[in-house]
Amino acid sequence: MANITAYEREVDTLFRQHEDHGIFQSLPGTGPILGARLLAEIEDCRGNFPTAASLQARAGTAPVTKRSGQYLSVVLRRSCSKRLRDAFQQFAKQSFLRNIWAREYYNGQRQRGRSFSRAVRALANRWAAILWTMWQKGTSYDETYHQANKARHLSKLRPQSVVSSA
Repeated sequence: MANITAYEREVDTLFRQHEDHGIFQSLPGTGPILGARLLAEIEDCRGNFPTAASLQARAGTAPVTKRSGQYLSVVLRRSCSKRLRDAFQQFAKQSFLRNIWAREYYNGQRQRGRSFSRAVRALANRWAAILWTMWQKGTSYDETYHQANKARHLSKLRPQSVVSSA
């Protein structure tokens, strides 16, 4: 037990020294070990992930759609970094325990009939896109900013009411 505690302290010390510490530590539910694990698995070369989709694909959170004629299937991405996928899934599980929108998103997935694993993967996929944006901009997670962004996005999706002239 003492060895594990010493190891965790050392990981935390090294994590705090990294320039991106604030970004990863700001995510709800990461803590020092999970934040450090996400950073280590992503690595710190932003050029490796030119788009959020590239991070999502590497993390295995983005599903693969297979189409042929009228056949359509959405399956788990197998060609990915399994350790990065696991880190994102662990983070997603922690986030829905500590973050309201993450819990609502997860519950929405479950209400649509998704399995626990698929719902967690979908949430991890959302977090991967959010983290990618934060990482590229060098900003920490801000719940207020995220909620405002979400509201803007939803307002674009809602049909505008039509005013009829009498």
